[in-house]
Order: sequence, then C-alpha cells, then structure tokens
Amino acid sequence: MRSLACLCLCLLTSAMLTAATGYQVNNGANQDITEFSTCKNVANAHASGKAIFVPTKTSTEWSQFYNNTPAGVTISACAGPCAGKSVGGYCWYEGASSATCTATCSSHGGTTDGTIDYTGSGGSLSNCSSVMAALGQTAVGGSGSTTGSSAGCYYSLLSGKILRSTSPVTTQAGSGGGFYRACSCVN
Repeated sequence: MRSLACLCLCLLTSAMLTAATGYQVNNGANQDITEFSTCKNVANAHASGKAIFVPTKTSTEWSQFYNNTPAGVTISACAGPCAGKSVGGYCWYEGASSATCTATCSSHGGTTDGTIDYTGSGGSLSNCSSVMAALGQTAVGGSGSTTGSSAGCYYSLLSGKILRSTSPVTTQAGSGGGFYRACSCVN
C-alpha cells in the first residue's frame, strides 16, 4: 500500500512538472499558451507533420521560443474577448453597407467560420435572425431565404428584411449593394 501511494505521488509530481515545462502542439493545430503573463497563439504547420514541443519552464525559454520560431510555426497574439455581440459561440459585427466580412473583421482579428457555418449557407435562418437581432436589426419586412448572393446573412436596406442567401455558398468576400452583413470575427 505504501509503495502504491509513493508511485501515485511520483506520477502526480511528474505530471505537474511536465505541465510547467512546456506544451505539445499537434501538427495542423493551434493553441493559446499563457506563461509568465504572456499569451501567444502557437500554430503548428511544420513540414514534418509532427507535433512540436513548446518550452515554457523559464521565462527565457518561453520568450526565446516565440521570438525565434521554427519554420512552419506561426506565433500571434491571443484573441481577446469579443467586443462585438456574442451569439452561438461566435463574435459578431455588422458590416458597413456593401462591405465584405474580410474588411469588417480586419480590425477584429480576422474572420471565423461562423459567417458561413452558423448564419450563412451552412447555417440556418433562425441563427441568422438571432444574430441580426443582437446587432440591432429588426426585420420590418420579415425574414426569409433567398439565392443569388454569397453574402450569407444580411439586412436588406431595400426590403427591410433579414435575409439568408443559401446559394451560391457563403464566402467571407461576398458583398453587394444595399445591405448590412452579419460577420463572425475573432474578437
């Protein structure tokens, strides 16, 4: 019994030391890592196709890593909290008239798949309506689905309707005259 307790304590101690020593980021993945009051997003696209070890045992190791990244590894700032409207796990902004989501999200950390998968051609009219309501748009003319635009979910200035275009497939770059798009941004 005593040796079992010792083994458990050793394994627990080892696990705690490993967590403080560094992190593993699998190939094709990214991870926010906060150590020594510095948060960085580490994205691994290394040509080897293997996971990388991110050393964080000391402040020097951690800063050396993010200041001297290996080939195929990208370091960026961690995403901050959503300054727009949070709906469905995404951070939403209303684009200016005729603006693309790429342009709208350029000052909010970039775009996310919510524009396409939550409110756009891969999402639902119900989600689109919820997001537009959170953004302050009321459907004076009702809401509905339409085709002919890759803008996804938007408020039409002409009809006063909240519309979700289902074809062609929604893109971040979709735009057109006379409407405000719902854009899912990083923060």
